[in-house]
Amino acid sequence: MQCEGLGSFWTTVLQGFFDAVGLLLRNNVDKRTALKNLDIILLCLDEIVDGGDNFGNRRKCYCYKSCY
Repeated sequence: MQCEGLGSFWTTVLQGFFDAVGLLLRNNVDKRTALKNLDIILLCLDEIVDGGDNFGNRRKCYCYKSCY
């Protein structure tokens, strides 16, 4: 079944996200440090979700499409 592979997929994604946050916060993953660096953590999550497409490129693209 396809659902069986889906659980391991999400496990891998979440483990990668946790490892990335650990690297960003220098293995000091506690509530206070996470809240102080929430912008970096959310940016990391955004990069995982959209595959590295940063907002700056999207903004230029939207502007270009709306102007022409």
